[in-house]
Amino acid sequence: DQVGGKATYYACTSLVEKSGVMGRMFAPDDLQTLHDEGHEIGAHTHTHLDCAQAEPQTALDDTDRNLISLGAMGFHEPVTSFAFPFGETRFDTKKTLASRFTSLRGILPGLNRGRADRAQLRAFELDGRPETVERAHAAIETAARSNAWLILFTHDVSDRPSPFGVASDDLARLLHHARDAGLAFRTMRDAIATGTGAAS
Repeated sequence: DQVGGKATYYACTSLVEKSGVMGRMFAPDDLQTLHDEGHEIGAHTHTHLDCAQAEPQTALDDTDRNLISLGAMGFHEPVTSFAFPFGETRFDTKKTLASRFTSLRGILPGLNRGRADRAQLRAFELDGRPETVERAHAAIETAARSNAWLILFTHDVSDRPSPFGVASDDLARLLHHARDAGLAFRTMRDAIATGTGAAS
């Protein structure tokens, strides 16, 4: 919000209000609050299922349960974006999910441009290691020069993040860098709709 952008939050519904290494997870009311503020809620399976290891029907059933659970929590907006837990999938599962969502995000690092695979979009992870933050800064410069779509993702943001998260100050510097480089900020849904932008 400080840089005039919105984000996509992928909700794994079995983790609602649970605590773990990343701290306390979201509450149902958080979803509607984020949506009302212009952010997007995406799907992430119900049980954080590894879609590369599960049979396709199992992955699809778990994804359906994810969407049903979102509705049971009071979130009834269309869900058009999906992120693979662990970033992994298999071709048959990917093909079926691509018919249900307008974008599927993986974890392979890279920019999306030209004939990008919307069923396994590339993204840069921010996991607390200095090198991932430095890599993201470099990717911002490359995206600005090449008119590419850059996706950054993380799991938690705080002053003391988990090994899967990023420090608040590091994320703020990245977002200000992206804004100053001239990148536009979009949710995944809006980036797909407009064919342009940077999403986080």
